[in-house]
Amino acid sequence: MMIMKILHLLNYVGRGGSESYIKNLINTGSDFDHQLLYNIDGGGVKDFQDLGVKTIQCDIRSPLDLKASKFLKNYVKESDIDLVHTHFMRENGIAFLSKVLGMKVPVINTRHMVSQISKKSAILNRIFFTKNEKIIGVSSLVKKKLLEEGAKEEKILVLPPPIPVINQVVPLNKGKDEKWILSVGRFSEEKGILFFIDGLNELFKEIDKARALIIGYGDLEDQMKKKIHDYNLEDKVEIVGYKSKPFDYLAAADLYVNHSKEEAFGLSIVEAAYSGAPLLITNNCGARDYFNEENGSALTYDYGNTQEFKLKALEILTKDELKNNLKDKAQKILDKDLNQKQVIKNIESVYEGAISESRKN
Repeated sequence: MMIMKILHLLNYVGRGGSESYIKNLINTGSDFDHQLLYNIDGGGVKDFQDLGVKTIQCDIRSPLDLKASKFLKNYVKESDIDLVHTHFMRENGIAFLSKVLGMKVPVINTRHMVSQISKKSAILNRIFFTKNEKIIGVSSLVKKKLLEEGAKEEKILVLPPPIPVINQVVPLNKGKDEKWILSVGRFSEEKGILFFIDGLNELFKEIDKARALIIGYGDLEDQMKKKIHDYNLEDKVEIVGYKSKPFDYLAAADLYVNHSKEEAFGLSIVEAAYSGAPLLITNNCGARDYFNEENGSALTYDYGNTQEFKLKALEILTKDELKNNLKDKAQKILDKDLNQKQVIKNIESVYEGAISESRKN
């Protein structure tokens, strides 16, 4: 079968969820060649290059940058690109203009965010959506937001993000009887990292021989360190830093905590479940479509409620039967609904359908 070329557009390339989405899609055994067109390298471009992905830099000053749109149109034609996959509003605007200018290939957009946007942005999104063959929302929360912004329901597909291949993991060694509480994510306001430290301060008043390990990086690190110092938690909370594959940490965890104020999905939740960590997640994350109290695969709590966080964390940390039940039920969800190969195949099927339909016209 002929290799199909997919060009991903990202304005800023760091090491967040959208970057992981693309990297996890890359499957050397598939019929797709993934390329990346980007504007700003936030430290993540080399990660793609190390995977053998062709990367192309293009200045993108705004969602309506005519020069960037012409560059995209010409690159697509010269490089025989079969489909453009955009991941944020700015890049979707560039693809929209390129289509207006005559770009022939289909455009798929994935929405990775649920944050509130301005009225102006919502109007622009509604216009940009008209040139999208399909719009992928990574959760039901995202679909709701897309509908509020005026996207047509028949264009929206709810598909979870691609999951990384996680092979056999050897857990890290830890102290005898020590319990590890793990957090993985960007240190930003929407991820709720400062609230998490507030919650840990309450939790550590109730339990001994427990430590929290926070994996990630971001702008709030100095504020985190100050809170940890002010609560006198330096011997209880460790900021580990960024880890591209934190699975050995997750495999050793007695509790994985998602503390997001708002989260379109929460890929690290799935990584934690695959690694065998019991889950405690907020009601504000899209992964709750799969991991929740109704099916017994996770405990959930309301963001900002430190007492509820403390009580449910204590339940998991002190009740082995509950912990094991959560892990078993989460594994069943992974096998049934979040199978790694099937998730990727579902997205590739969207590509194939859009490309096939485009070639008919």
